[in-house]
Amino acid sequence: MTSPTTKHKRRTTIIKRNFQFNIVMSFIVLGGALATATFAAARLLLADYESAIPVKDVMIVEAKTFFISIILVAIFSYIFGLWSSHKIAGPIYRIERGLWLIESGDLTANIFFRKGDFLHETGEAFNRAVESVRVRIKSNREGLEEASRILEGLEEKASPADKERIARVRELVGRSVNAFTIVPAGEKPAEQAQDAVS
Repeated sequence: MTSPTTKHKRRTTIIKRNFQFNIVMSFIVLGGALATATFAAARLLLADYESAIPVKDVMIVEAKTFFISIILVAIFSYIFGLWSSHKIAGPIYRIERGLWLIESGDLTANIFFRKGDFLHETGEAFNRAVESVRVRIKSNREGLEEASRILEGLEEKASPADKERIARVRELVGRSVNAFTIVPAGEKPAEQAQDAVS
């Protein structure tokens, strides 16, 4: 899911250091194992031709070929591992940021991924879930505000003891109404817009 209004450019390559390091190292180890297996298979296939070439020359050529292939595979694996982990780590970071906003009571969180990032479906599910909670809380907030107005009308006619209880209930209702930040559809706080980009 990409943002319709802003283009998200990643400012850094390393977003989640440990996660990306593990992915890159996995690619390097896998690439090294594949290079070694390929080299060993080639060695077995060419064993019949070794008798025509001096052993010392064969060993030098094999050693050079092996180390060059390991270096090339390591470089390719590092680049591919970094690229693929970047396409995963960025979306994970954005989801975490959205969850931190929700944890603080801010239900304006929407996350946006760049084209080519992985986990688009997860981002869409996150945004649908947040919107669902936002709608339910807005509905509850409207009900609580209506209850507060009713209590205000009752408070005027109530006895002093009941007035105290009604005031306490109105205070609790007020806390519930203000527990979450909800922005009307179509509006987006400036801080949230910045969070979606970074």
